[in-house]
Amino acid sequence: MKLRYIILFVASCVATLSLRAEADNRVNWDAFLAKHDLVWTTLPKVYEESAFVGNGLLGATIYQGPEQNTLRFNLGRSDVVFKKNRIMIGEFRLKPTSKITEFSMRQKLWDAEVVGSIKTAGGAIQFTAFTSAQYQVQVIILESSGTETALAFPWTPGPATSWKYFDKLYTIRPDAPAAERNPDPVASTENGITLSSQPLTAGGGHVTAWKEINLDAGKRLILTAIGYSTTDLEAAKQEALNTVNRAAAAGLAKLVAEHRQWWHAYYPQSFVSIPDARLESFYWIQMYKMASATRADRPIIDLMGPWSRPNGWAMMWWNLNVQLCYWPMLISNRLELGESLYRTLDEKKANMIDASQDTAWLGRCSSYDLVSNSGELSNLTWVLHNYYLHYRYTMDEAMLRDRIFPLLKQSVNKTRLSLVSGPDGKLHIKSGVSPEYENKPNPNPDCNYDLTLLRWGCETLLATNDRLKLNDPLVPEWQKILRDLTPYPTDENGFKVSAQVSFAESHRHYSHLFMIYPLYTMNLETQPEAREVALKSINHWLGMRTKWTAFSMTGAASFYALMGNGEEAARSLNLLLDNNWGTKMGARMGPNTMYMEVGNACMESPLSVPASLHDMLLSSWGDRIRVFPAVPTTWADVSFYHLRTEGAFLVSAVRKGGATQWIEIKSLAGAPCRIWTDLANPVADGKTLKPSGPGVYDLELAKGETVLIYPKGQKPVTTVDAVTTTQGIPNFFGTPKTPAAKP
Repeated sequence: MKLRYIILFVASCVATLSLRAEADNRVNWDAFLAKHDLVWTTLPKVYEESAFVGNGLLGATIYQGPEQNTLRFNLGRSDVVFKKNRIMIGEFRLKPTSKITEFSMRQKLWDAEVVGSIKTAGGAIQFTAFTSAQYQVQVIILESSGTETALAFPWTPGPATSWKYFDKLYTIRPDAPAAERNPDPVASTENGITLSSQPLTAGGGHVTAWKEINLDAGKRLILTAIGYSTTDLEAAKQEALNTVNRAAAAGLAKLVAEHRQWWHAYYPQSFVSIPDARLESFYWIQMYKMASATRADRPIIDLMGPWSRPNGWAMMWWNLNVQLCYWPMLISNRLELGESLYRTLDEKKANMIDASQDTAWLGRCSSYDLVSNSGELSNLTWVLHNYYLHYRYTMDEAMLRDRIFPLLKQSVNKTRLSLVSGPDGKLHIKSGVSPEYENKPNPNPDCNYDLTLLRWGCETLLATNDRLKLNDPLVPEWQKILRDLTPYPTDENGFKVSAQVSFAESHRHYSHLFMIYPLYTMNLETQPEAREVALKSINHWLGMRTKWTAFSMTGAASFYALMGNGEEAARSLNLLLDNNWGTKMGARMGPNTMYMEVGNACMESPLSVPASLHDMLLSSWGDRIRVFPAVPTTWADVSFYHLRTEGAFLVSAVRKGGATQWIEIKSLAGAPCRIWTDLANPVADGKTLKPSGPGVYDLELAKGETVLIYPKGQKPVTTVDAVTTTQGIPNFFGTPKTPAAKP
């Protein structure tokens, strides 16, 4: 009994110490996010101008489309596929009785809902729309007056066929083959609920169900659900009916309250504020978009998210796109969203594994079943880098032992078994593919993409084996690979694409540079002998932009951040938002932050912007945490709260007048802590900072401890709040605006 009280007393002391040092987060979230709401004063015409709502499975976009005097509420469900491709669900079309004369709309981030107002020659319409965070329903509230009390709101089913056979948004080409067509949808009603049932020839189908509920005079509530089954259309129908009935029984007040409760708990998990209003807005819209696009128990983010439009790339692409979508969840301390990817890798691993060789593999693209068939060798190892980072940001050793390590072994085995010994005594990869690089021979030996991922995989397996004391029998093989693997192919410009292909023309992928970023197996801080070739390679790629797309610009920002160049990092992100980065290859960032490339929606590029901004504010690759490693001089004031790092630390910091004021670090796992800071003569409350290099310090933190670091003799007041805007305007996104707009 005495021991129990001693333990409780010690725990209380640790908790008291943490509370004493804990920063005071004074953000007024409602007011802060209101500055970043998307605002429209004219009707958005197309998808990349639309308002959007979602809950990780269901989503809706709101825009006019090709039909005048109409507002479409286009519905999507991300897991509805036909022959491995996403298909259109359908839309409600709001059709005023008179011509629209005024329009306004606001996408309210804090409440995760869209509100709008329409005036016509004969009356007015107000609408509210959100995708419930707790129920799988789309909620639409319409209120009309004057002649608009007769407002029409009909349902139009989507064409259940591949995007490639669309003539227009909802028209199937006459030459679409019979195998690509599905039966027409069937309309019906059941107990006051209207149904649109779409059978699929591949089996099952999807069913949209909706119920209109009259509220006050001129006000109605529409609850809509989408059921889906790969085998049983009746099961899809029952899912949709049951969901609508549960939501109707809950009532509007509960739907609204529980929805807002979820979102109001989501945002404060971390906080970032910078003086660039447009970039700050873009960041927070992506935080909203991430949680709209996926949740822990929902599907992986493909290139569409839960939204719907014709799209030739509406699948998962494994050589860069999925990885970029999931990076910002780590540092922003929203790791639960990442489970959608890692859970799927666990559940569908049988579709990636060749049991006869104990290997696993992912090709270029797949649907949600993870069945793929293209020839890229190292994509699974590449996505397992994301999975391993998830471990590093949580230090969850059960995840590492039981989920990551076995699959990484099988992925590395795929490459290991393809190695051949050359006359130089080195191990070589006989044939590989550098993602999407056009000037490639076949076979293409020793691609740097494959070599660097193999090195990272072997290093990670060995480190895991040592940490968990697994005594794996393949340890000698991994050690041999690291000892004998051929060096990265180089020429006078630095790293080549492969042994046979120089990097001689512009290319949007930077996969030949992965050893520098984002794998960091070549460490510019601790390997000075590698710095010259690394910088030469980076600058060569940066100097050839004619075939870049948006994720090339975010990659450039992160390379600049790695080199400590905050000015160029910020410039790269702003050029991206300006849609001004050279030859655009049919690519543009829409005024709602959705990104389009040669007519296709691409989710990864906007979501990679926060990851690059994080690289400027806080990084933790290698063996240290770096606070404000690449902040431009024009950003005199910056603040962030509870950003997460490798080793499972929560870090908060404030910068004022171009100088770091204080840093707070909270250890969630008791991992070793090494920090780099530009603070002069830093001290730590109750802890010793042990110098370990220029600006680098070691300190010991037990699990649950929090420490405050600040300049000696200048103990600060540790409050976190939004910084003052010095460039750009609030509410930049929504109605298209001039990039050069000033406050």
